[in-house]
Amino acid sequence: MKVNHRIVVLFFSLIAFYSCENALMEGEPSQDPVENFDYLWQQVNEKYSYFDVKNVNWDVVYNNYRPLVNDQLSEQQLFNIMFDMLSTLKDGHVNIVSPFNVSRYHISHNAPENFNRRLLYDYYLRPGELNHFNVREHYYTTGSLIHQVFEVDEHRIGYIHYSSFSNTISDYAIDYTLARMHTTNGLIIDVRNNGGGAPSNIFKIINRLTDRKLHIYSSRLKDGPGHNDFGEVMKVYSEPEGDIKYLKPIILITNRNCYSATSFFAAAAKAYPNITHIGDTTGGGAGAPHGGQMPNGWYYRFSVTQSAYPENGTLHDFELGVPPDIHVDMAIEDELEGHDSMLDLAIVLLLGTE
Repeated sequence: MKVNHRIVVLFFSLIAFYSCENALMEGEPSQDPVENFDYLWQQVNEKYSYFDVKNVNWDVVYNNYRPLVNDQLSEQQLFNIMFDMLSTLKDGHVNIVSPFNVSRYHISHNAPENFNRRLLYDYYLRPGELNHFNVREHYYTTGSLIHQVFEVDEHRIGYIHYSSFSNTISDYAIDYTLARMHTTNGLIIDVRNNGGGAPSNIFKIINRLTDRKLHIYSSRLKDGPGHNDFGEVMKVYSEPEGDIKYLKPIILITNRNCYSATSFFAAAAKAYPNITHIGDTTGGGAGAPHGGQMPNGWYYRFSVTQSAYPENGTLHDFELGVPPDIHVDMAIEDELEGHDSMLDLAIVLLLGTE
């Protein structure tokens, strides 16, 4: 099945609607710990999409955690047991939400931070004696996009930082930002620490970086109780959009704190011949989340789709993260000198395309 980005937005909207299918439980809330534990385990068992790629035997997980549950547990104790059970999935799209706590799995735990905001602004984006380049004016903030132009010898390198796909990108913002990049020799798109957000914003950017239709990834929805029950595969395409485009060489920078929609963005970039991806592997999050309400009123969500690169038929390619074309971490010794190793490499690579 072939789909364009508008259908993708509808697809994820349907996921959101599907997520509310049991948002309001009928009858009186039940505080029974066993009933609530079994309910959550069964919901995950029938609808979670990544047991195989996570190498998780959900029956074994049940046998490990169910004996810990009894009718003497406090709410906090039950929550902690469920928290630990869900953590075996190692999925940032898996949560339970109670009035007193929210469970979460941090995919970037123990990974290099690979982003120093203060260094970026002091030594790259702001003009002044600390700046490494001949930056003539202050950086621009146009809507949710931060952008600047670096001058290296006789070359001009554009830079855009986008901090969250939850922040809407207007047509005006992308038009203005790319128009400012018109005279640059190459462009850096920095999405480090972007935790994801709205899929529609992926296409706000990616559709401006091509002059032809491109197959960027495929997805399918978990639609039955069996672990391998999935619906039809959807092939997702980007298409040229808008009057102002950027077709020159581009460097995409990511770190491990890039998640969900940002992983989709990095995966889509693999289809673009003018984009080179550097930095660290993204945090993954290729499964759209589904959610509902437990008998005691707590809410839950977990991944219910699978996604893949265009050239590969395996539908869980980037759940564990999108690897860069060139791996680079920020070196501590460089940071002490006011240098961002990842950004410096991006500039060197773009200068080499001349």
